[in-house]
Amino acid sequence: MEDLIFKDLQSQYTDRLVLRKFNINDASDLYEVFKGEADVGIRKYINLPVYSSINDAYSYISFLEGAYNDGMSGCYAIEYEKKVIGSIEIKAINNYNANIGYVIGENYNNKGIATEALKKIIEICFEIFKFNRVEAICYDVNNASSRVMEKCSMKLEGVMRENRFKAGKFYSTRMYSILRSEYERVK
Repeated sequence: MEDLIFKDLQSQYTDRLVLRKFNINDASDLYEVFKGEADVGIRKYINLPVYSSINDAYSYISFLEGAYNDGMSGCYAIEYEKKVIGSIEIKAINNYNANIGYVIGENYNNKGIATEALKKIIEICFEIFKFNRVEAICYDVNNASSRVMEKCSMKLEGVMRENRFKAGKFYSTRMYSILRSEYERVK
């Protein structure tokens, strides 16, 4: 994808959040989000790494710094009250379509943070990166994530039956999307 590059990824601001590049000073906050046991808490619904030590956080941030320098990452730290509490990432599928993934630390659920972050990312996908379509998926059992996407005017396109395998079990996922024309009507 030569036309779209994340080389100049700029910080974004909402009423309560700063969406910005990760840096090495975020390691301890990132470790707090990703430490723990597999398939417990936020890991029930998505495939997340389990950080066994803060070194795992340092390694991931080092990887991201290289990807930022190469213009290959659209991954933002979600900063709330001066603490990194999650991440949200834009992945360009092609010049016209993007996929978004997000995760918020469990202690920050049900505060509207994921909705606020996703609304801002959808805005920059259309306003800055000029995508025509933005999509995201969630496990069909993750009703909280479905509600976040619906609050952001994303439409349920369908269910992909048993397309994910996690912890010895198949799960279905829900596909949501919003088109530029829909975004223009609700912005």
